[in-house]
Amino acid sequence: MKKKGARKSSGRVKPLKNKFLKFLKFLFIYLPSSFLLLSVLMMFALKWVPVYYTPLMLVRAVENISDKTFKTHKTWRSLDNISKNMQMAVMAS
Repeated sequence: MKKKGARKSSGRVKPLKNKFLKFLKFLFIYLPSSFLLLSVLMMFALKWVPVYYTPLMLVRAVENISDKTFKTHKTWRSLDNISKNMQMAVMAS
């Protein structure tokens, strides 16, 4: 038998706690692990797939969008034609 003046608990505390825990799990587990997995997959993909357009080339094209004479030009060199010091600098960067 219930008392007349007794209040019911809203029952919303547990669902809010569950939502918050799910958000924290997403933020600290799923998001970083997804980023790590995507980074590793991109690294392996770019090992065998040639890069035709780099982010720096895109930035330069956007910076010079008003210049109609601007043209992106690239000349790829094989690894044998690049000095060892330059290879180390690229790896370090």
